[in-house]
Amino acid sequence: MNKIQTIFRTIESIEEKLGELKEQVGALDIPKKTKRPNLCLPDDSEFKTEYETLYLKFLEAKTDVVAEFIDSHSNTYLAAFFKSNSLPIDLKRVSKKGATEQMRNWLSQRKAVTAPVIEKSRGTKIESQ
Repeated sequence: MNKIQTIFRTIESIEEKLGELKEQVGALDIPKKTKRPNLCLPDDSEFKTEYETLYLKFLEAKTDVVAEFIDSHSNTYLAAFFKSNSLPIDLKRVSKKGATEQMRNWLSQRKAVTAPVIEKSRGTKIESQ
């Protein structure tokens, strides 16, 4: 019976220590995980307008507008931008540098496809529609 009383006293002692530890932990200012703020992304028409603006700047070719554009936006924004403009660029599989190269390729292809065609035999320009 003496042994049982000793065990109970030990348990009470442990419970007291546990209570003290809980108070100490409660007194600590532990930051809670915060959620990222929801980004308000533009709608598809604004993304398409931005794409057209980017393309026109790309045609001027004064600076590397594609790299500046991609570096200045978050991955979430870029994913929505690519999806809205039907660009098959997946930022989960490629880095921003790789996305920059792919975007340059898409804009270069668009430039080549929309460029006026010149007939070699006559040397005249055929307007594309």
